[in-house]
Amino acid sequence: MASSVTREAVFTACKKLFEETGHVKQADVQAITGGSFTKLGPWIQEWKVLNARLNGLEYLDHELLAGLNEWCLQLKEKFQSEAAKQNEDLHAELTKEKEKQAQFQQDKDKQRDELANMHAKLAELRDTVSERERHIDRKRTELSQLKTERLEFKQRYEAELQTNQLLKNSIEQLQRKVEDERHSANKRLHDEMKRISDLYEANENKLYQQLDESRRAQREQEKRSGQENDKLRQEVSDLSKQKNELNSQLVRTQADLAIVQERLQEKEKSLDSLTEQHQQTLQTLQQEKERRQEMHVQLGQLKGQFSVIQERHDQLEHQLRELRHIEAELKLLRRHQQDDSTD
Repeated sequence: MASSVTREAVFTACKKLFEETGHVKQADVQAITGGSFTKLGPWIQEWKVLNARLNGLEYLDHELLAGLNEWCLQLKEKFQSEAAKQNEDLHAELTKEKEKQAQFQQDKDKQRDELANMHAKLAELRDTVSERERHIDRKRTELSQLKTERLEFKQRYEAELQTNQLLKNSIEQLQRKVEDERHSANKRLHDEMKRISDLYEANENKLYQQLDESRRAQREQEKRSGQENDKLRQEVSDLSKQKNELNSQLVRTQADLAIVQERLQEKEKSLDSLTEQHQQTLQTLQQEKERRQEMHVQLGQLKGQFSVIQERHDQLEHQLRELRHIEAELKLLRRHQQDDSTD
């Protein structure tokens, strides 16, 4: 019986009695395990020493766990406050970035609307320029027509001048012819009178007869001369009428030519004004092109700023993911602490 008692059995009995009654006695241990007092005493004493040490260590473990728990709670609160603050800062930055992005989108839409308006204005300017170019082409066509009409008027005027000159030459030739015929008739009459006077001296009767004949011939000659003079006067009057008509036509032609010249000058002035307007329109188009290039440069700058904002947004999202990861680790640490406290 004594040989069956072991140290582990004595320790188990001591632990059981201590848990049930709060104290350990050799008689109670002997009643459970058996054996002699001399054999059980050292083992019971050893168990008491070990139990006292274990109780001290357990007290120390509870204090250490309490300190660790408090430190973990403080660390948790610190991390939570810092995480909340960083989260608020990140939310504020995200809000600002979203506002900036919205503002940038509004600016971008505004720039796009302005660009569309500029395209519309440019199209209108192109239409206006094309319309003005067509108007200039029409004016040039009218100017060429006026120049052609002016050339035709000039040619007609020169032709009428030539006709008038020919008529003047014809009138002068007719006048010279009349004068020559008159001189020749007077000369013939003078010769005849001289011959008659010579014959009169020779033969008076014959002279009278010849005189009568010469008078009759003279009357006939004068009659013919009168008829010819009447014809010449009629021709001269007709030529004068034609000359007056040509002069009136010449005056009208000169007046028409002056009017055409005035219209031509007005057309040239209008063409000059249209040319100036065309130059101004070209300058306006050049300015619009330069402004469009500046807007393209600004759009490139805005795209660069948007890329920077996008990179900043990606960085903030990365930081937010890191904070979420830290929060998950804190939750995991809290769960482990709860599990440890439960154990």
